[in-house]
Amino acid sequence: MIKIVPFKAEHFERLQIRESMAASHQALLTKVAGEHFPPDCAFTLFDDYEVLGIVGYFPLTTWRVEAWSLISENITREAVFSGGRMVRRGIQSIYDAGYHRIEAIVDPNDNEAIRMVEFLEFVKEGRLRQFMHDKRDMLLYSKVKNGQ
Repeated sequence: MIKIVPFKAEHFERLQIRESMAASHQALLTKVAGEHFPPDCAFTLFDDYEVLGIVGYFPLTTWRVEAWSLISENITREAVFSGGRMVRRGIQSIYDAGYHRIEAIVDPNDNEAIRMVEFLEFVKEGRLRQFMHDKRDMLLYSKVKNGQ
């Protein structure tokens, strides 16, 4: 049975992250592993006892956040559907908390991540040149409250 719960550090340790994400999200992995999140800033998607994904956001200013996700290599179609519902609820909770802009930084080689942010109606704003420590480019997507 799929369930969504508030994130705890031990969830991260149980996540079998997709290999493509592990390479491109090393800085995020390091930050998430040591981060203590305020309530409602990160959630875990479980199927029985297996962690299928962790999503959350980091506040950047009083009006904008950076969204992030870590997805298991074992995620199922049913879990993707549940995860989509989870993310939509998360987006609404971000708006309810007073933020009006959500940003997502995506690896241009991660087609699954690009499909997900576009499915969630994020808009591609452009390429962040040499954005990563290893000088890789990334893509910037955003979603704003009321689609304005």
